[in-house]
Amino acid sequence: MQIQKLQYGNAREIDKNFDNNINLSNYEGQDIKRILDQLKGIVVNNLNKSKEKINTKLLGKVLNWVDKKENEINRQVEDEEKTKISRFNNQFEFYVGENLEYENMTRLLEVVGKNFKDYNVVNGNQINILIEEGAQNSERFTEMSNQIQDKYKYNVKMNYNGNGIIESIDITVAVEKN
Repeated sequence: MQIQKLQYGNAREIDKNFDNNINLSNYEGQDIKRILDQLKGIVVNNLNKSKEKINTKLLGKVLNWVDKKENEINRQVEDEEKTKISRFNNQFEFYVGENLEYENMTRLLEVVGKNFKDYNVVNGNQINILIEEGAQNSERFTEMSNQIQDKYKYNVKMNYNGNGIIESIDITVAVEKN
């Protein structure tokens, strides 16, 4: 720490050398006390400035660390959510396709039954199944599943909501078997 200027009395500069050593041999009792009080004030002021800089740097490092941890946690939550969505969707997406046999349809219906909210018939040859994780509507499910018959092949298409989760499945009669 470099002492800028130390003065005594009528703006008379105190003797000091280049190493910030102060020669007090030319002064007496009260004069020395005043010089030391002034020096103490300068040192305390410089320490406070240094302390503020250190606290600001430390606070900046702490904030950076908190931001980093928060970003890691957010990424982890996003990854977990994507994995959850992927697992949910995968159980249905296996059955997407055209001209699917009745056996494939019965396996699809097993999965649908655990997440079945409701259904609608569209144009007499298409069933739109509303999906919701964990939903069960056994009466409407039985009614819908009785419409899937062994004498037909089916096209299956998935519909997704804005979050990428399957919200409905379209089952359309493709052809009647021979």
